[in-house]
Amino acid sequence: MKRNGLVLFIMMLFVAIACPIAHAGPAAELAEWLLKQGSRYADDVAGKGAKELAVELEELSVRAGDDAVALLVKNGGPGALKAVRGLGDRAPDAVRLIARHGESGKLLVQQGRSLTVDVFREFGDDGVRVLTEQGASTGGKMLSVYGKALAESRLSPESAAHLRHWLPEIEKAEQPLRHSFVDKLRSGGDDFVVWVHKRWKEVAVAGGLSVAAISAYKVGDGIAAAIPDPAKNPLGWFSWWMPFIAVVGILAGAWVLRHALSAWIVSRRAAVCSTTPSAPAIPERETRPGG
Repeated sequence: MKRNGLVLFIMMLFVAIACPIAHAGPAAELAEWLLKQGSRYADDVAGKGAKELAVELEELSVRAGDDAVALLVKNGGPGALKAVRGLGDRAPDAVRLIARHGESGKLLVQQGRSLTVDVFREFGDDGVRVLTEQGASTGGKMLSVYGKALAESRLSPESAAHLRHWLPEIEKAEQPLRHSFVDKLRSGGDDFVVWVHKRWKEVAVAGGLSVAAISAYKVGDGIAAAIPDPAKNPLGWFSWWMPFIAVVGILAGAWVLRHALSAWIVSRRAAVCSTTPSAPAIPERETRPGG
C-alpha cells in the first residue's frame, strides 16, 4: 500500500514538472522573444521574468485571442503591450484596436486610454478614423455630440473643421435641436455643413439655430448655397461653373467632330465614285432586212 502511494506521488510530481513544458505555447514563445529584444521592448517587459510575462500574455490571449496578442506586438511595436496595461475589462478591445491599426492605434490608446477604447467599441474603425484625424480628445468630444452621423460620413477636412468650431454651440443646445442637427448631418453630409456655414452668421444674429431653421434644409441646398453670386463675384461664379462648362464643351466638341468626320467620309466616297471611269457602252447590233 505504501509502495503504491509512493508510485502515485512520483507520477503526480512528474506531471507537475512536465505540464509547464507541455503547455509552453504561443504566449511563452512570445514572452521569450520579447526578452531577447533587450532595451527596445524594455517598457513592455517591465522587469518581468519569462514566466511572469508569459502568464500575462496568456491571460490576454484568453480574452482577446492568440492572433490578436501576436499582432499587438507585431503591428503595434515597442510600447504596445504597455499601452494596454491597466485598462481592466477594456484591455481585450485595446489589444484588437492596436492589432488592427498598428502604431497609429497604439498612439490613440496611449493618448485617450479608456476614451479611445470606448469609441472603438461603439463606432468601430470609423470612430478610430475620426480620432486619428481630429486627435483622441477632440475626436472623442465630437463623436459624443455628433455620434454615428460623424463616424459614418466621410466629410471633407473643411466640413470637419466647421463641426469642430460649432461643437460648443451644438453641445449646449437642447436635445430636440441636437437630434435635428445630427439627423440632417447624417442625410446631407458635406452638403448640410456647407448649407449651415452659409447661414451661421445670420442665424446667430437671429438668436441661434432652431429646429425650424434646420428642418428647412433639403439635400442639395448646400451646393446651391455654395454657388457664388455672379453680380458680386463674377470671377468666383465663373470659376465655380468652369468644370461643368469644360465637360459640356468637351461633349459638344466630340459631337461636332463626329458629325464633321461622317460628312467628310461621305463626301470622300462621292468624289471617288465620280472620278472612276465608267465601262464603255456596248454598240447595238445592226439588224438587216432578211438577215
